[in-house]
Amino acid sequence: MLRPFLLSLFIVLASYSPARGDFNPRDLQPLFEAPEFHLTDQNGQPFDSRKLKGEPWVLSFVFTRCSGPCPLMFMKMAELQKKIPDKRVKFVMISIDPKRDTPDVLKAKLAELGADESRWSFLTGEMSVILNVQRDLKLFHGANADDLVHSDRFMLFDKNSMLRSRFDPTQEDELDALAQASMYLVNEQARTHTLPLINSFFNAMSAILLITGFIFIRSGNWKAHATCMVLALASSSAFLVGYLLNQFLHGTRSSGLPAGGLKTAYLIMLFSHMVLAVVMLPMILLTLSRVLAKKWDLHRRIARPTLAIWVYVSVTGVLVYVALYHIFPRT
Repeated sequence: MLRPFLLSLFIVLASYSPARGDFNPRDLQPLFEAPEFHLTDQNGQPFDSRKLKGEPWVLSFVFTRCSGPCPLMFMKMAELQKKIPDKRVKFVMISIDPKRDTPDVLKAKLAELGADESRWSFLTGEMSVILNVQRDLKLFHGANADDLVHSDRFMLFDKNSMLRSRFDPTQEDELDALAQASMYLVNEQARTHTLPLINSFFNAMSAILLITGFIFIRSGNWKAHATCMVLALASSSAFLVGYLLNQFLHGTRSSGLPAGGLKTAYLIMLFSHMVLAVVMLPMILLTLSRVLAKKWDLHRRIARPTLAIWVYVSVTGVLVYVALYHIFPRT
């Protein structure tokens, strides 16, 4: 029975591994959110960056009269369109030469590239806005409207417009990695949130069972208390298995928060959760051993602090999940 189980587990783990190239989901930790901006697209229509939310997108800064890296960047962005057939991935280019790159010029360039305009947005607008976007993205940029310098990197954003990584389009392996990473992000939420959600459920169930078991023992119903404790132990064990599996598949998720009060409070909660989780395990085993040995007085002495720590670890486990996967991505 064990060998078929291990074989099945190996197949499941292998299916989550990076398929090819150097791309690894662990390299896509959220960095920071893209700034909001309002520019004009190739059709002369107002463009609000908030419309990009909901699907992954790739951003680059270029200009059509560029004789430096831009011709290669244009070619690689067109090549990327072929490497990523899924139309949910969008391509955004922002011209740093808005005086000359009018919407008509941008539209002609897209036609030259064979761009699918349902996926592409080539933007122009006020130079002050464009410079601010470059600054907010921490990119190399010119000092003014006449200083036409820019980064040659392709930036990949997720569905929440969080920057996930930068790629050098001049390197073919990095372009392949960008294509793979884009497709990973298309289905990321379903893929990377399922296990943490399940683990959070087990933490919540542990907390509920522990509190219910405490109420039962206070009322003298030791059989119901024992049942709740056994189920809580099973639930916490299931959480531990799920947590280790998630670490193997997706690595550690960062909060992505800048330094400040919110990050400090989160780190205090996270540190206390991790330390007490380590302390809790031998305490649970000792509490259980005293039950099996029927040393009831000794059991009661350690059961109370064990229960308090166990409930704290379970509740903070749920809070960590909510913070990392629901609150911080929007912060």
